[in-house]
Amino acid sequence: MSSRNLDLGSAQLVAVLNCALSGTIPGTNYGQLQVSGSVTLNGTLSVNLANNYIPTTSDSFTVSSAGTRHGAFANFIDPSNKVSMLLSTTTTSVIVRATAVLVVPQPMVLQPVLSGSNVLLTWSAVSNTTYRVEFNPDLNPSNWNALPGDVAGASNTASKSDALTPSNRFYRVRVLP
Repeated sequence: MSSRNLDLGSAQLVAVLNCALSGTIPGTNYGQLQVSGSVTLNGTLSVNLANNYIPTTSDSFTVSSAGTRHGAFANFIDPSNKVSMLLSTTTTSVIVRATAVLVVPQPMVLQPVLSGSNVLLTWSAVSNTTYRVEFNPDLNPSNWNALPGDVAGASNTASKSDALTPSNRFYRVRVLP
């Protein structure tokens, strides 16, 4: 569902309703299914996170509202590797609430090592977390460039090699959602 509201007089949902969350403002950061009459729910509600958004614990999102609600989603798919979410219903709405957020510690870059014509960058990591190494020639905030190929953490450290260049390179390591 895009970040627009869909307003229906009455509806019966039996398929998959997809909802992308990129903030807590309804209609701007996430879409809502709005039904002025009654809605009968069934099928699946699938929630995903967009634009690198990670909610905080207890953030709530009213993804559907109606004059009256009947039934419930039979299945609920949430981004469980980043955040745990709980689905609840009232007589007129469906609400998704973040109950726990996985906090991935920021990587700590260790001393770079020269290896032939390359520099080897190593940092603290968490298994099954994806990292992106970026470089900047002058620390201008808009000059960060990604080194090709993201790195998946497989242990408590991860590393990436970069070719030595005749110019300065400052590095940073980002945790990807």
